[in-house]
Amino acid sequence: MATAGFLGSKIKAKTNKTMDWLDGKESVLQEQLVTFARRRADVLRKRKKEIERGVDEEIEGRMREVAQARTSKSKKQVDKDVRKAFEEKNVDAAIFQEIHGIQQEQLQQMMKKDELILGVQFEHTCYHKELRKDCTWNARVMEIRQ
Repeated sequence: MATAGFLGSKIKAKTNKTMDWLDGKESVLQEQLVTFARRRADVLRKRKKEIERGVDEEIEGRMREVAQARTSKSKKQVDKDVRKAFEEKNVDAAIFQEIHGIQQEQLQQMMKKDELILGVQFEHTCYHKELRKDCTWNARVMEIRQ
């Protein structure tokens, strides 16, 4: 099967009457021109691949930066929501909806106390809509004061 580049070059050669022009040259000159054209095409192909590779790398880099910014923004929002829920002693806050079992019991006990909380580890897994994947949020409550 012919490539798009091959078909495009055939159309250009037909339109520009390149073969007629080449037939008008001496055979030695024809060979030199064809050799030059092949080498030039190879150089241009390599240059185009390098440019495309550079563009692809730039796009991937920018996509990583955007994803990292979204993740950072999401983490900050989660931290803010957790802090607000602790300040209000709201065990039923939306941020805690997916916490179950022992961790939920620990959370309820911590919310009832009016004392300092240090070193309690939490892990929260939820589906992140923007990133389209499950994300795990790990936190250690370092200090809560009333």
